[in-house]
Amino acid sequence: PRASLKIAIGTNYSVKARYARMHQYVQPTTQGTVLGFYQASQSFGRIIGAFVAGLLYDVNVLGPFILGSLAFLIAAIGVKIYQK
Repeated sequence: PRASLKIAIGTNYSVKARYARMHQYVQPTTQGTVLGFYQASQSFGRIIGAFVAGLLYDVNVLGPFILGSLAFLIAAIGVKIYQK
């Protein structure tokens, strides 16, 4: 139970920090649009991600974890390239 509480609190602060960071880089006139797109893409990712993970799990138990690791690696490389 304590671990779940810590995760919930950490996630709450993380989400607020991402929104605050996003507002720093967006024009005030487009903040609503950007926030809406961000939330919609998160929802879409949760739906499609669960579906794809289920299909991969049926093929190979490690499939979802391998795909998640590859996605993280691609994102990390993209961040490094973008920072240059």
